[in-house]
Amino acid sequence: MRDRLPVRLLTPEGILFEGEALYALVETGTGPIGIYPNHDTYLGSLRKGGRVTLALGEKEAVYLSSGGMLLMDPDGLTLDSPSFRPLS
Repeated sequence: MRDRLPVRLLTPEGILFEGEALYALVETGTGPIGIYPNHDTYLGSLRKGGRVTLALGEKEAVYLSSGGMLLMDPDGLTLDSPSFRPLS
């Protein structure tokens, strides 16, 4: 079992972030969810203007999404959006 969550943030321009997080907090079209390592498979939409928070240990990376999709599968968490705006 993994103790870190592989995460990829993708935009049409390419990979914005690729690394590992302790967990992710994501505002989806149906509400906020927490995703941890070994989470079950999940497919959902990103809320336009929603926050994506990645816990990276001592610090967090926070982004605003412009909508899009998220996929949690055995390879990790992939967030695909037209754009992500860094807040931290």
